[in-house]
Amino acid sequence: MRALKVVLSLSMVFITGSFLLADEEGQTFLDQATEAKLNAKNFQDLEEVVKLAEKAVEAGLDDGGREFAIQLITSTLYQRAEQLSNPLLSGRPPQQWVEMRRLALSDLGRITKYDAAFADAHLLMARLHALPGGTRKAGVESASKALELYEDAEPKANALVARAALREDANEKIADLSEAIKVDDDNSAAITARAAVYSQQGNFEKAAEDFRRVVELDGDDVLAMAALAEALAQQEEFGQAIEIANQAVEKQPNASAGYELRARIHVMQNNIEEGRKDLDKAIEINPKSEGALLLRANIALAENRL
Repeated sequence: MRALKVVLSLSMVFITGSFLLADEEGQTFLDQATEAKLNAKNFQDLEEVVKLAEKAVEAGLDDGGREFAIQLITSTLYQRAEQLSNPLLSGRPPQQWVEMRRLALSDLGRITKYDAAFADAHLLMARLHALPGGTRKAGVESASKALELYEDAEPKANALVARAALREDANEKIADLSEAIKVDDDNSAAITARAAVYSQQGNFEKAAEDFRRVVELDGDDVLAMAALAEALAQQEEFGQAIEIANQAVEKQPNASAGYELRARIHVMQNNIEEGRKDLDKAIEINPKSEGALLLRANIALAENRL
């Protein structure tokens, strides 16, 4: 019996020692990962951080060390995914955007395997899937998951805006965007997106209401002013439309867009001379303005036919 106790005691010592050695090895890798993160300068450096932190988890850590290692892994992967995604979501993606999206989605997928409650990762996945060639179903699921996880109004609204961008049905888009505005009534992205859907449906009255709200939120948003003026002009409210176009010109007198906008409204009223003056000014500012050149050419063709 005494011999059995000795054997059991020795076994416990051996097992405990093994755990201590594992913890020590894991901590060494974690220290290396932390140091690597502080000195990281490029994507390859960030990948090295992740590899070292993953080795630390595999080697064994105490509860606090494991939690820290996983946070280090997920935050580093998100940093890299965000850096890859920002140029893609800027409106002017680089030529290699398809590969960049693939890499970003891969990193985001790795994050959610470690932490399924990482809401920002789900939202970024949804936004990437909304780009051409994305997977609509996966994007909607990611946006819905982010919506479920977020607690604050603004990120909830952002998740709804992302989901709306992935919807095929216009009524579903409007439902998501209306819910986003209900959650966060100053969310200009949601209001602008809903206005755009209304415009596509030909509901220029509702579109004008939303664009007017965007201008109220940001009096310097010339794009919203232009959209509001267009919506008003479509309702033949030309006086208000010209007034808004004048404001756009005043805000950016050295940009061609305001003059092009005002020219289109003049032409819609058959006020050709005033329209031509604004087009000439727009082309003087930007000789390569395709919109202004095309409209001026159309006016010339129409006059020749007459």
